[in-house]
Amino acid sequence: MGLGISFALWVLFYFFDWLLDLPPFPIHPLLRLGLLIMFITDFGYLVIGGIIELKRCHWGQSLAVKGPYQFVRHPMYSAVVYSLTGFLAVGLKSILLLVSALPLSLVWSWLAQKEDRELEKRFGEAYRKYYSQTGEFFPNFKALAKQAKQK
Repeated sequence: MGLGISFALWVLFYFFDWLLDLPPFPIHPLLRLGLLIMFITDFGYLVIGGIIELKRCHWGQSLAVKGPYQFVRHPMYSAVVYSLTGFLAVGLKSILLLVSALPLSLVWSWLAQKEDRELEKRFGEAYRKYYSQTGEFFPNFKALAKQAKQK
């Protein structure tokens, strides 16, 4: 459902960009290339790393807490909302596509909250502890700093 809504919002925002005849946002070609590489690399790490970790955990039979899951609870959601949206916005030079990250964040956050409730039911206290140490889509830097001090 989230991917379908994301695709629909991207098309809608890009259509409005075209309809309003907005100028492409100016960006230096080298910066554009660097951003495209950064977004696709981030997307690859979050999605491929997430799949590898989920497979290692037998697709939800145990709690995934390594790979990208050590930083964020929903790495694949984050990859779609921020990395893929950023890649499309920079690739197509569309400011409105960049703005689409805001409603997409709300949609994916709603889906993430539903998933959090299910995982809390399944894994109980272990998930509550994991939840307190990781961010939904972005790393919880306070928790990371605390862990680094303990090591």
